[in-house]
Amino acid sequence: MDEAKIETKQSFDAKKHLCYEPPNKIYTMEIGLEGQGISPVAVTAPSHLFTEEAIKQMRAEIFSQPVLDNCLYMSEFVKSTVRGMGSARAHFTCGAWNSDEVLAKVSEVTGIELIPAMDNEIAAVNIS
Repeated sequence: MDEAKIETKQSFDAKKHLCYEPPNKIYTMEIGLEGQGISPVAVTAPSHLFTEEAIKQMRAEIFSQPVLDNCLYMSEFVKSTVRGMGSARAHFTCGAWNSDEVLAKVSEVTGIELIPAMDNEIAAVNIS
C-alpha cells in the first residue's frame, strides 16, 4: 500500500486526466440476459478511461488510512471492498465520476445516460 502514496494531491481535470479509448468489443444482453437491467450493454472489453496519473491519484485515495479505517468492508462474497468514500475522503475520485466528460464517455459505451445518484455509488472497489 505504500506504493499507492503520492506527493501532491490534485483535483480532477478532464483535459489532463481523461484518456478515453472506446472498447473494441461491446457485448449486449443477448448473451442470455435479455430484459435484464436498464442498458442493452452487458459488458465490454477492457479499455482506457483515465491517464496513469489519474489512476495514481485514485489509488492514493483508496488506500489512504482514513478510507481504509472507515470504508473498507469484508464479507464471504467479496473478501475486501472499499465503498462510500465520499468527496471528503476522495475528492479526486468523486470529481472524476461527477465530471461531465467522464459521464459522457461512460454513457456513450452503455447506450444510456448515466449519472451518479448518490456518493455511495462512486468508486466501489473490490481489492484482491
